[in-house]
Amino acid sequence: MVSSSGLRVFLVLVAACTHAPAARPEQRSLEPKPVEAPPGEAPPVEAQPVEAQPVATAAVATERSRPPVTAMGPLSPSPGHQALEWVVDVLVHRKGDVSHDELVEHMDKKLLGPVSTATADFRKWAADANGGVLESIEVDDPTFIRAYVATHDGRWKLTIEFEASTSKLTYLSWRRDR
Repeated sequence: MVSSSGLRVFLVLVAACTHAPAARPEQRSLEPKPVEAPPGEAPPVEAQPVEAQPVATAAVATERSRPPVTAMGPLSPSPGHQALEWVVDVLVHRKGDVSHDELVEHMDKKLLGPVSTATADFRKWAADANGGVLESIEVDDPTFIRAYVATHDGRWKLTIEFEASTSKLTYLSWRRDR
């Protein structure tokens, strides 16, 4: 059963939905109307196009822009730093160009097995390191170094591990950091 107040609400809603809304005074037409000047004032001036003026541009930082790449200072003559310098030199300056004899000189046998991809990896990584510099060293242990190479395209984490007695690399990793 429907109460009388519920029936009244229902009838009001039906009536509201079936009748066209009356025009409201605050609703205005989008048609342009001529503007008339108030008495005693000059008539309005019609806008005229102007010639394009040169615009001064400023350097704008975007998401893609990066701060300038800054190299860290010289490294010590320790075996780890020498190994790090060799890897960075091959990647950044020599564009991954490394001979098999040089790999044998600097890398442990386990990294140079019959299915080794060291030469191809150096060339692939060198494409990422184009124009890079050794930015910083995060971890500098006697047999483990984590360093960062910064380029204009990003930052790369270079991790090396080496045998203390031979100074040959036993692990080498190159990953995008940001």
